[in-house]
Amino acid sequence: MIKLSKNNSLKYYEDENYRKTFENKQISLDLSHCKNISNVSMLGLVHALDLNGCYNILDVSNSTIFK
Repeated sequence: MIKLSKNNSLKYYEDENYRKTFENKQISLDLSHCKNISNVSMLGLVHALDLNGCYNILDVSNSTIFK
């Protein structure tokens, strides 16, 4: 599994092209305490996701990480 740093986790969240570089790989993201995150639906293929302290999440509609 590839564990991304906090900065790279934010880049993964924000940049679709950067996400494509990790296709078919198991990755772990640290998005803890990120106040600007509200939609995690595009993170459905992430293996591990730390959202501790993220209180503005509104949309998990396409996400499989919570199933």
